[in-house]
Amino acid sequence: MAMIAALIKKHKAEGHVMLTVHTGAQARYYYDRFPTIMMSAFARNMKEFEDLSISGVPWENMIAYVGHSITPENKKIVEMLHARGVRCMISVAPTHDKLPLKEERALKYKEEIDKRPDIIESDIPTEVWTVLQSR
Repeated sequence: MAMIAALIKKHKAEGHVMLTVHTGAQARYYYDRFPTIMMSAFARNMKEFEDLSISGVPWENMIAYVGHSITPENKKIVEMLHARGVRCMISVAPTHDKLPLKEERALKYKEEIDKRPDIIESDIPTEVWTVLQSR
């Protein structure tokens, strides 16, 4: 983390990067050095949500990665994050993006879009965009 912080400082990149953090302690480390930096923080379960909550990092500095999908297991966390103004991100890169057929991927992307995540991370964003535009 010290090396990343040094690079951000050296290149005056605080306003141009978003860091992925896995714990509240990591979020706090970067926030203490760069109070306006944006972070993508893991909040896939209640333990991770609570860890972020006690970190003292303002919610407006974060988007939350909630998992591969919005599920019954993480829906309450998504609602709590939304109540704090945090956008929630899912990632289809390790799941739906790996399906062999474009048509299969499109069906799965549609299922995820219907769950209304704020952000969808994908290795094939043009295909996700096509499904979004067809709605």
